[in-house]
Amino acid sequence: MKKMIILISILILGGCSFFQDDKEAEPEKTSVKEGYYYHLEDVTTELFLTEIDAQEWMKYYLKDNQDKLDDIVAENAVRGIINNVDLDLIQENEVQVKSCKEGLCKIYSNESPVLKAFVVPAMKINEKTESEESENLNNADQEPVEDQFWQLINEHIEDTLKKSSELIELYQSGTPNKIDRESIESLYDSIHGRTQYLRLNLVPNDEEIEKQFNDLLMASEFLFNSFHQAQWYFEHEEERELKKLIKQETLPLREDFQEVTEKIQEYQGVTK
Repeated sequence: MKKMIILISILILGGCSFFQDDKEAEPEKTSVKEGYYYHLEDVTTELFLTEIDAQEWMKYYLKDNQDKLDDIVAENAVRGIINNVDLDLIQENEVQVKSCKEGLCKIYSNESPVLKAFVVPAMKINEKTESEESENLNNADQEPVEDQFWQLINEHIEDTLKKSSELIELYQSGTPNKIDRESIESLYDSIHGRTQYLRLNLVPNDEEIEKQFNDLLMASEFLFNSFHQAQWYFEHEEERELKKLIKQETLPLREDFQEVTEKIQEYQGVTK
């Protein structure tokens, strides 16, 4: 009888933690403000190139599944190395928070040399460093008038949709000949150039337009992040990894980009 009482007590006391383990924790709430500038806390492998990767990390972080986290962290570290992501440079300078959702924030780094857009857990943003204004001057020389602004935006949308589709098709075509290789390099350079122009030369001059612009900028940046890695796989003849990347990441990101562009075109139709 005494043994039975002890066993029941253990089950009651242990049952609480047992059921708690089954229940997934929720992301911590953050007071980080969209559009504001911050410095990051010590980021080692929690700087993600896509929202998909960050969501996968968050899922297992909340479940406290260390084995899965180790796998994700290791893979993410490799991606950072392949894409020449300079963690020190990003951490030494401010980043702008573009949006936050479910414990993850999309951030933009002017100081990062090639890739500018990343996703980090909100807990990695140092809220004490909040600033409404950037420490650095804006790269754009002047704000274009609204008609010219939308003309340049529409050119970016049309050209990126067309060339991203062509580039994906060439990546998927298998072993390319010399002409295809030249086409791939030309298309990649063109998408890179478009992304560069968008990030450096256009400044929205209205709060509502700024929201539309930020959505387009981040969609463009994340799509370029994926193309940048795809180009590395292509140049190093990693055909299997290239096709996997295109299917699992690049194509969904292009769909996200197209959804953003459709919303922008709807917005333009309403405001005209």
